[in-house]
Amino acid sequence: MTPTQARAFHAVAQAGSFTGAARRLNVSQPTITTQVKELERTYGIELFRRSASGAKLTETGSTLFAMVDDWHEKQRECCDFLSGVRALRNGRLTIGTYGPYDAIDLTAAMRESFPGIEVSIMFSNSNSLKDQLASHEIDVAIMSGMNYDASFRCLKFRKRRLVVLMPKDCRWKGREAITLAELAQEPLICRESGSAVRACLEQAASRGGYNVNWSAEIGSREGIVAAVERGLGIGVIFEEGYIPVNSLDVLAIRDLECDATVDVVCLADRASNRIIKSFTDLATREAQARQRSLPAFA
Repeated sequence: MTPTQARAFHAVAQAGSFTGAARRLNVSQPTITTQVKELERTYGIELFRRSASGAKLTETGSTLFAMVDDWHEKQRECCDFLSGVRALRNGRLTIGTYGPYDAIDLTAAMRESFPGIEVSIMFSNSNSLKDQLASHEIDVAIMSGMNYDASFRCLKFRKRRLVVLMPKDCRWKGREAITLAELAQEPLICRESGSAVRACLEQAASRGGYNVNWSAEIGSREGIVAAVERGLGIGVIFEEGYIPVNSLDVLAIRDLECDATVDVVCLADRASNRIIKSFTDLATREAQARQRSLPAFA
């Protein structure tokens, strides 16, 4: 049964006549008659008992009508769903991020603007997030320290700054900043390979001719904070990653040049997706509202 035949059969059953069905569908009565007759001839069945007063469903026709009516209802549901997605009344967005800070802020703004969109957040390091974008496991990534080819679209959302996390009784107590040379002499606690923190620090140390002295590699900011608090070394994190602990202080690194930014990234061939575009447009507005002199999404 073709969709055209199903539509003609359904209209006749609802109207109770071929003339009424033609008016419903705005086609000629012979067209409706031909479509229904072809359906009956194909399967060797009778769907209607025809009379001068109209067309009444046979038992076979009644059974088929229930199925076709359900199919029509599913079609309407599909159209309503797609219309809702187009109007951003419903749908789903999966965000991948290196940490909760910017992702939570942007998710809150997304929910306020588009309350019907369901948002989920997945956590990983920047290397993994790039792979997850490519495999469509996530729709948008919030990450840092990566290079992007033409297959990605990137918004430089905000700048980042590396800071040192240390116990309050450290020998640098009372200072606001230290040098990269001083930092290189200390046992450092940092994130895993592939993280933006580690890449930024290692690149800066290499440019200055210093060797970084790693004492521990920990896969989360919370873990780094706990390790510093317990005296395992000096922690290095991005400034927004600091978790307040009374026994710890934060120092700037005076001569460290870090070009790291927080990036909002999606695949170029998905940038026009209405839900993804609504998020990247929102992120662009948020960046501009914070008066950051960074390029627009491009």
